[in-house]
This record gives sequence, C-alpha cells and structure tokens, in this order.
Amino acid sequence: FEDMNLYLAWAGSAAVMADVPVCYIFADEVGKYPEMTGTTEVDPLKLLRERQRTYVRIKRSKLVKVSSPDTVGDLMDMEFERGDKCEYWVPCHSCRFWHVMNPSPECFDLDKGPDGDFLDPELYDLGHHARYRCPSCGAVWNDFYRAEAVRGGRWLPYGQTMAAGGVVEGEAAPTPLKSCRINAFLVHPRVQSIDELAGLWARAQLDKRAKDLRALKHFNNSQ
Repeated sequence: FEDMNLYLAWAGSAAVMADVPVCYIFADEVGKYPEMTGTTEVDPLKLLRERQRTYVRIKRSKLVKVSSPDTVGDLMDMEFERGDKCEYWVPCHSCRFWHVMNPSPECFDLDKGPDGDFLDPELYDLGHHARYRCPSCGAVWNDFYRAEAVRGGRWLPYGQTMAAGGVVEGEAAPTPLKSCRINAFLVHPRVQSIDELAGLWARAQLDKRAKDLRALKHFNNSQ
C-alpha cells in the first residue's frame, strides 16, 4: 500500500522478522502456537512484542490476540489471565436483572422426552424445543430479546459486577492489558440461533454418553 506494509506470518516465523518494526499485530489462534520458536527458544508472543519496540514510546502499537479455547496454561490462557478478564453483562428485558449469559442448566432450557432424556437433536434444530431463561425471574428470551440484551450490555472486568439498576459494584485489579471472553450467546441470531445451539449441545451430550468427547470438545472450542 502507499502508506503501509502488510506482513502475513505464521506462528514459527516471528524469528525471521527479527529486524522488522511492526506497529499493529493481529495474532490468530494463539492457543495453538508452539511454546517456543526459532533458535532463540523464545515464545512467539515475546518475539512479536519485540517487533513493536519502535512504537512503544509513542503509545501507538497494538497487539490483538484471539483464539478459541484450547488448554489451561497455554499461551492464550496465560494472556487472558494477565489481562482484566472482562465478561459481558446483559440486562433481562423483563426484570432488568444483569448477568453473564452462558449455557448453564438454569439458563439454557431444552425440552426433554417422557423419560427425561434429550429429544432427537434434529427436533431442536427445527425449533420451539429450546429457550434461554433469565436466571432471576425465569422469563423466556427468544432470539430477538437475546439480540436486544446484547445491544444493551456492557463489558465488566473481573472483580466487578452489575447490580440492580445498572450500577457497577466492586473494583477491578489494575492492569494495562485488556482481555475478554466471548461465547455464542453474544453473536447475532442470524449467525447462531438458540435452536441451533440446542441441537449442537444435545448431540455433544449424547456423544459424551457414548464415551465420545469430540463433539463436546468441539462445542466448547467453537461456541
């Protein structure tokens, strides 16, 4: 480009760029990076930070790291723990109770058969057999209410909670690094609906019962 250089690199190539100053870096799937790279035996993220030293004093550089979750203690997990560990809080349209959406049993409600077992996952895909409920008042959220809640939500760092009336309580530990966790309930319904999530969840639980954990691991990693 006329006023910038664009580099495409891979996890093991940071050492090759040892003499290249880079202002903005977007690192993808950090959880799958090798712990060490190159002959210097340094982790890839440290090498990337060193490429930004030219811009540190003028506070222009940014290093954005994203990844699906992989293993506790991997590079992405450690980077998340070093940051402020933000969670996204949303208000209920009925009682205005603020909470963090997640697929816990008290929130993610799937219809069951007469025997109390999951329905055929394809029935969940067809719709009207799963719903999200407010953990406080039990109000049912359709995808419209879910999208509205996300639009009216707010990121809060670890140590802070949202009380009644949208009042922030608690104190966050000081850190210059921002980190956050995003799950599928936060994406727009056109990308992932509650019914689709229910079908994936039911398949994962049925496979787990058959001693196959691959579907559950994929659900956790991708959703």
